[in-house]
Amino acid sequence: MILPNMESIDDIKSVRYDVCGVVQTVTPNSKAMVTLTHGPENVKPQRKIVSENGRFCFEVSTGEYRLSALPVDSEGSSNLLFSPEYIDVNVKCPLLDVEFSQSQVNVHGKILCKEKCNRNILLLLVRLAGGVEHETKTTSLEQDNANFVFTKVFPGKYRLEVKHSSSKAPANDDWCWDENTLDVDVGNDDVTNIVFVQKGYWIELVSSHDTEAYIRQPDSSKLELLIKGGSQRICIETPGQHELYLVNSCISFGTSPIVFDTQNPVLVHISAKKYLVRGEIHVDISSPLEEIDLLEDIVVDAFKSNGSSIDKISTMPVFAKSYQNGITVFEYSTWTDLGEDFIFVPRDSSTRRKKILFYPSRHQFSVSASGCQDAVPSITAKMGLYLEGSVSPATPDVHIMILAAGNSKYAMLKKGDIATETKTNSDGSFFAGPLYEDIGYEVEASKAGYHLKQTGPYSFACQKLGQILAHIYGENDTEMLPAVLLSLSGEGGYRKNSVSGSGGTFSFNNLFPRSYYLRALLKEYKFTPSTVAIDLNSGESRAVEFRATRVACHGFCYTVNWPTKGRCFC
Repeated sequence: MILPNMESIDDIKSVRYDVCGVVQTVTPNSKAMVTLTHGPENVKPQRKIVSENGRFCFEVSTGEYRLSALPVDSEGSSNLLFSPEYIDVNVKCPLLDVEFSQSQVNVHGKILCKEKCNRNILLLLVRLAGGVEHETKTTSLEQDNANFVFTKVFPGKYRLEVKHSSSKAPANDDWCWDENTLDVDVGNDDVTNIVFVQKGYWIELVSSHDTEAYIRQPDSSKLELLIKGGSQRICIETPGQHELYLVNSCISFGTSPIVFDTQNPVLVHISAKKYLVRGEIHVDISSPLEEIDLLEDIVVDAFKSNGSSIDKISTMPVFAKSYQNGITVFEYSTWTDLGEDFIFVPRDSSTRRKKILFYPSRHQFSVSASGCQDAVPSITAKMGLYLEGSVSPATPDVHIMILAAGNSKYAMLKKGDIATETKTNSDGSFFAGPLYEDIGYEVEASKAGYHLKQTGPYSFACQKLGQILAHIYGENDTEMLPAVLLSLSGEGGYRKNSVSGSGGTFSFNNLFPRSYYLRALLKEYKFTPSTVAIDLNSGESRAVEFRATRVACHGFCYTVNWPTKGRCFC
């Protein structure tokens, strides 16, 4: 206390001093505080929330202290860092100009390109806070080099992204990278040594089906790959022109190879054009096949459902499946369109005497699945059934008909249908086939002017029949007679009546050897001779002549004075 009567007072000594300053922030809605630590032992640490304009003040005794600016835990402040990290002060007097500022650093990096880098490379720095993306910075490469920099970056957690975009598709990345994103933790110091490495070039594919493939690269090396149905991207590591070869055993995708260039990437369309249809023919080699060259002989004819021919398909042996249980396996195949219907008809194209038949004789098949097709059901092949017979005595050109004795499962035959036809050779023998052996067969023989009698399953006795030719004349050779009744009778009760044709001639054919009697009859005529006896031998042709004489007439006489009695003369 100072009193009026005091002549002097003691010296006034400072006990505490103000330590004040400012914390400068850039981030909106951010809050900061300042801590005072490392003071004398009798001074407790202090902290102050800065004011809205960033100001702070402490009252402290003399001594050494450390001031630090820290973020207040709030949505806008949790990742704040300040520079300098701390300030050490020796308080002997008031300090009013202590200053902290929010840290901002530079992020440096470079791109390693397959070829020369260009300005189409874009880099994005995305700030992350609480696992949520916030503001994004973008930059491109510096002119004529592969370096990039982001300036004035606040400390915190970031995701750094790189992509290369062409003018045709600016939103897409058409390069592939070892890593196209990196997590970066930015502190108070500049970030350096960030490197992005280009791995290659993206090629986009759209395929209708899964398929194996390989790419022939500019250095002639092969890149094996599996293409999936749908849309996908493939990273091609070498620049330049490439050839894509599609390898699929059951689907054809059209023209191969498909050429593309990494410098001008385009969408590659892969679409199925044809589907492979395959089937097998199992040849039973246990049957006597007579020097058969199966590879050349067996072919398969392909027809549309309306019966029109499509193709003639060759067969190839399948050695891995052959020679088991006496079977040789042949495969046939053809490329077809989706939705196509086929009838496959195998046949033996050889010219040898005995041929192979197929069980069943045909298969119908539809290409209905958009993918690999099921195999056509297998067909069994073996030597056809052949019938050998003869006609005795040897008679050529006898017509032989082989008739089905039942309904066949393999051939389009019903009971009574003609299976095949042939003729006898000069020695009277015949050879008929090939025939399916699931049914029996009946044999019929015929020839005009002959009588054939079956004496065994495939043998016939042949007898040539005779002929009688009747010629009828009038009193004058030029006289035209009306139709004359000719009556032929013979042994065993044979009788046949016929009428002569124009010119008075008639032929009795197919007559067995025996004795015959022939008479000519016509009203008002008598014939000379009246009856002819004929002994006809086998195959003999006899001619008989009759002379007709008119012996009566009938009619009416008319006079002017009708009716009247008179005479009529003939």
